[in-house]
Amino acid sequence: MSGLTNSNPLMSSGALDDFQPRPRPSSVAVQPDLTRTEKATVRQSAEARGFVIDNLATVVRAKRNNSGKASKSHTLRLYIQDINRFQTWCNDNDYSQARGFEILLDTILK
Repeated sequence: MSGLTNSNPLMSSGALDDFQPRPRPSSVAVQPDLTRTEKATVRQSAEARGFVIDNLATVVRAKRNNSGKASKSHTLRLYIQDINRFQTWCNDNDYSQARGFEILLDTILK
């Protein structure tokens, strides 16, 4: 128990009289353009070396509609392009994902 002390280790680093907070970032919207440019540069560099970056792709978000039927959550590993096409079709027809899947199965299995 000889290692325990009642002193604050932060206070031993010196006085904080000269402490100044960081200045606020400017409200000019320069950062998004810089980020977009950086993403494009990284994507081009990666593609030139044979890599494909797909984590920068836009993902279509699902609308939530309650169908009233019992459902089960299930995870499927789908290609982003395919799930975006499916979700866009569901959104355009005002279907939930469950209803769109049901219609898709009915069409395929007929």
